[in-house]
Amino acid sequence: TAAGAAPSVAARLTALACRIPEDVARVAARLRLANVERERMSAALAAAGMFAPFPDERAARGLLYRLGEQAYRDGVFQAFAWSNTPPGDAWKNLYHLPERWKVPAFPLAGRDVIGAGAARGPLVGDVLRAVEAWWIDQDFAPDETALRRRLQQMLAAQQ
Repeated sequence: TAAGAAPSVAARLTALACRIPEDVARVAARLRLANVERERMSAALAAAGMFAPFPDERAARGLLYRLGEQAYRDGVFQAFAWSNTPPGDAWKNLYHLPERWKVPAFPLAGRDVIGAGAARGPLVGDVLRAVEAWWIDQDFAPDETALRRRLQQMLAAQQ
């Protein structure tokens, strides 16, 4: 490709023949693809829709974090294939983001929410996802101390 990558057969099939989930199912059945290939095609198709409008660097980091490297790259490849635009530095930079930016690990877990005073149950996951979403919105900048402070604020607002 223009980005200097060799996408998988599944990514290429998705770019050539799939626009909706039913297309993935038809192609996978017709070509008797393995489940792992079908799942990769489905993930690429779902990810591609997240690249419109074209994301800035910050939004792209959020997508890479949420999707993981493989689905992210397949999604960029698929979105580029749909775009009908000539290859350019913007697409290359987007595709090569995983080489420039290491995806951070979210430092909190459910035990941290419980330790902060939340009762066990669905609230733990809800609060944890909310803190993580805030962290992503802050471009992964807050450290663990800031995340714990935000966690306390969210739990206080729940009461």
